[in-house]
Amino acid sequence: MAVAHSVSVIGWLAAKAAKWFAHQLALLGIDVVSGGGDCGIMKAVCEGAVEAETEARSIGCTMKFPTQDNSAAIHKLWESWDWGTRLRLFGTLGNVYVCKKFGIGTLLEVLIIAQQLQFFLKTGYLPEHAGLYMHNLSVQHGWKPHIILVGRWWELFIKLLRVMAIDMKTISEEDLAMFEFAKDERAALVMVVRYHEEWRAHMISKGLEPKN
Repeated sequence: MAVAHSVSVIGWLAAKAAKWFAHQLALLGIDVVSGGGDCGIMKAVCEGAVEAETEARSIGCTMKFPTQDNSAAIHKLWESWDWGTRLRLFGTLGNVYVCKKFGIGTLLEVLIIAQQLQFFLKTGYLPEHAGLYMHNLSVQHGWKPHIILVGRWWELFIKLLRVMAIDMKTISEEDLAMFEFAKDERAALVMVVRYHEEWRAHMISKGLEPKN
């Protein structure tokens, strides 16, 4: 069985930087997952992946909006009718998640990804519904996804969680260990390359054939 490595790109400060990052991922043969829209950061990520002209796919998790089209630069499309389904899909299709911009929507996506990862790591449970990693063969074969947060503001947010939630015993240090930090997109790319090699070795050890 063949399996592909993918990176979800969530939120960014500038379209140019987002496009560069997606382009570098695709040059490495890594599939790039984004919101898939035909505007702003989503469009830049899709175009960056496609313009690399490699076998890497631009994967879009979109919503059916009457006022917004999907990006033309998508190889595979997952289209949802509601926010919940879209968030679950977006949070299960990646093997590595990289996030930079800190907004309400971005924060929600990061926390949902963390919640799903926390649930899976604690229970090992893969339900046949709700989208919880059901599409991610890597996770089903024991791969632990990584959440890379880019920029100092994320470190401050996680510090706040540590002070508040650990005192209330609602989050553990083990939970917070899911989050990793990178100074900028170049540092994040170095981390992704390292995890890509680790992912390849893990898939081969499970008898699977890495596509990239």
